[in-house]
Amino acid sequence: MAVGTYPVDLQVERPETSKRMWALFTVIIPIKPIMLIINMIVLYIFMIGAMAVFFVSQWAVLFTGKYPEGWHRFVVKVITQGEKLSVWMYGLRDEFPPFAPSEAAYPMTVTIPHPDTSSRGWAIMTMLFIKYIALIPQVFVLYFVELAQSVVWYLSQWAVLFTGKYPEGMHRFVVGVDRWQLRVQCFYLGLRDEYPPFSTL
Repeated sequence: MAVGTYPVDLQVERPETSKRMWALFTVIIPIKPIMLIINMIVLYIFMIGAMAVFFVSQWAVLFTGKYPEGWHRFVVKVITQGEKLSVWMYGLRDEFPPFAPSEAAYPMTVTIPHPDTSSRGWAIMTMLFIKYIALIPQVFVLYFVELAQSVVWYLSQWAVLFTGKYPEGMHRFVVGVDRWQLRVQCFYLGLRDEYPPFSTL
């Protein structure tokens, strides 16, 4: 599948200016992660539910060839909530994320379309834990890409601290790595059957 045509996507609007205060509370006074504690606890509870839905959904796919639409929608909501926390933590946006999955407007877009059919073969390989062997190359490469993302993100916060702006190239790269992670997560959870590209685009 060509890069840029993968059905799962993440877009985050780059703000004209970013708050120096949030950058300060990230790199010098690490208060920002503490502020997400309640959000993370709530997300963890929803993730337990999402994982339960995921495991049951693979049986549904095995017998019907379809991922139940309501279940798919629930897992996507939980994943989207996780992305909102990530976007705020990385300083890509300054708006504080909601405490639980919701339809409330947030300046980012997660696209995970529900497939018309899902692969019984992948469902069987998921149940036998064979599917995850296919993800080993992704995990290996992503490990190093995420290290680069951490460095770029850290430097970007110093740039925000001194200029009040998140450098465009850094913003694009950090979002791109999150997009890659999102696609791998969707494949892992059976939300899409297309193998994710090795790309941040």
